[in-house]
Amino acid sequence: MNPASILLILLGLLLGPGYYLYCEHLSGRTATTLELNERADRWALPDGSIQRFRSGLAYRPLVLDLHPERNRVRLSLAFDLPAEGRPAVNHYQATLFDLDHPLLQRELSMHVRPGASASARVGTVQVHTPGEHLFLLEELGTPALTPVRATLTVREAVERPLMPVVWAGIAMLLAGLGWTTYRLVLRAT
Repeated sequence: MNPASILLILLGLLLGPGYYLYCEHLSGRTATTLELNERADRWALPDGSIQRFRSGLAYRPLVLDLHPERNRVRLSLAFDLPAEGRPAVNHYQATLFDLDHPLLQRELSMHVRPGASASARVGTVQVHTPGEHLFLLEELGTPALTPVRATLTVREAVERPLMPVVWAGIAMLLAGLGWTTYRLVLRAT
């Protein structure tokens, strides 16, 4: 192999997929980890209103202190499941409210197995107003396996990948692979 093609492949891997995966999965810092324990069909919200849930139970709403200077914010959930039961799919709706407006809302379908853990990324958001934000996790229907423990993890200062850098890395990777393939084919003939 030519040293220039090896360099292109390595730089392409680093700047393309490597940089993108770093931003999406490793960047930021864990700000808080909170347990979701209690479940009910209605909860009193911090503003004094009562929220009722028609499709199932919901976990106690959590108040998160989020600020724009710590943007971007990523929320993820982890569930520990009981040892007894059958593999199934649980359905949830996770909502992050900024004042009365949903900042992030996502339906989650989680494949669960007895005695295992399941996790899902709720999403990454840009916080616009400083202060308290409300997080709600609602069950959509009755879960096939009710988790023993649910945990919300909040990561702050998550970096947004610069897509021109990612695309340049992918182009370098493809050029290096193409050059290597061309030289191997040329050598074989």
